[in-house]
Amino acid sequence: MSYRTVRIIRHPVDEIPDCGRIEVRVSYFFEYDDNKGRCLRPDAMTQEQALEAAKKLAREEQDRLDGGGNVG
Repeated sequence: MSYRTVRIIRHPVDEIPDCGRIEVRVSYFFEYDDNKGRCLRPDAMTQEQALEAAKKLAREEQDRLDGGGNVG
């Protein structure tokens, strides 16, 4: 299972009054559970599956930022 959150983070510049940046951060989370005995969710990924999904998303996002055209 995956989900995402969006946060707005202020970064003031202490040395310069009335100056700073505002960051928008989109975070994606991939949940996993490697304890087969617990089985809280039948659709839970393993850690390896979650890592592969995260790597795939990271590559797609970097390609999109680099102007890589079709992604998906």
